Amino acid sequence: MQQGWDPVTSYLHDFVLESAGPHGPFTWTDMAAVAPRLALFPGVADLCERRSAVIAERPMAAEYYLISGGLAPIVRNLPIAGQCRGIWASDFDYDDADRPAFPRAIVDKTRPLIEISKGLARADTQANPYLVNDPVGTGGFRIPFTQIIFVGDGTTDVPCFSLRSSRGGGGSTRRTVAWAGWPPSTTPRVARRSARCARP
Repeated sequence: MQQGWDPVTSYLHDFVLESAGPHGPFTWTDMAAVAPRLALFPGVADLCERRSAVIAERPMAAEYYLISGGLAPIVRNLPIAGQCRGIWASDFDYDDADRPAFPRAIVDKTRPLIEISKGLARADTQANPYLVNDPVGTGGFRIPFTQIIFVGDGTTDVPCFSLRSSRGGGGSTRRTVAWAGWPPSTTPRVARRSARCARP
């Protein structure tokens, strides 16, 4: 990163090199097998279920999306993946032996939020990434930012906090909500700095 590399691009590049090294290879299948063994933050595994139970008592519906800078084979096989209507994650182009050959997809987390708000189908934006730039139709945003709850756990989520706050109006009428969680090892100073960045 000190040489000007983007953090996500850097770790994907290093992953390809490591996969080709003495500790590799790390195939798509190997990565997918890791997902069920990962320990999620407390409350994450049943978050969608608990939220849906609350919402069921009200005249509204809920949709869940997963936006991650992590590796797609792992993210798409997490226990909560099946509850998500759309999933964004970083991924590779794979060779004939199922090994990562080159970074193919790098997630800018604010872009998926805009796609979700506009009501663009994931398959459509994968086929044509420039659809997100099209103007909003006469019907407006399918899901206004005032109706989006964003849950984040890292520094790459901070731009999403800022985007939602800037699109959610101001004063007492704002209903946008952002939840941020940091692991216990995070220093209070880092948590406070990230929280300040999340505020409008």
